[in-house]
Amino acid sequence: LNTLTGTINNFMLSNGEANTWAVNLAGSIDASAGTVTSTDGATGGGDPAAWSATFHGPTGDDNTDQPHTVVGEFNANFGNGLVAGGFGARKD
Repeated sequence: LNTLTGTINNFMLSNGEANTWAVNLAGSIDASAGTVTSTDGATGGGDPAAWSATFHGPTGDDNTDQPHTVVGEFNANFGNGLVAGGFGARKD
């Protein structure tokens, strides 16, 4: 409850270089604001980096409705490179 986790992978590099990069996101949701901010949750194999996300969609006072969409941004460090980008996901 009140956590967001996931993985961003399948990075396409500018010159088509092969990579096995994956960014693992983990953070706590501020239920009152509908946001996640993490200064060390984007791990790519190097030093931990930052990411943030905001939820969109209806929420009910009785917690029966949950936001259907999340969008965010991230950066991550790898032993052989750095990445920065955005992401979005919808609830199934």
